Amino acid sequence: MIDKKKICGILQETLIKLDKKYLIVGVGVNLIKSPYIKNYPTTNLKELLNKKVSKVKIENQLKKIFELRLTKLYK
Repeated sequence: MIDKKKICGILQETLIKLDKKYLIVGVGVNLIKSPYIKNYPTTNLKELLNKKVSKVKIENQLKKIFELRLTKLYK
């Protein structure tokens, strides 16, 4: 939440393949647009920063943070 507006969320999907059940989990970040959700304000990085946002840069930064936290978790 930024300024009481949702900017990201957790995505999940269940997949069954060869009689095995998998849970796929990801993170969605509103970079350029925001979904309209009735009675639930949303925002995006482009709107907040007033400039174009690089998907690749954001992806690399999130990956770096995730990997750092993951290695600390398993030490």
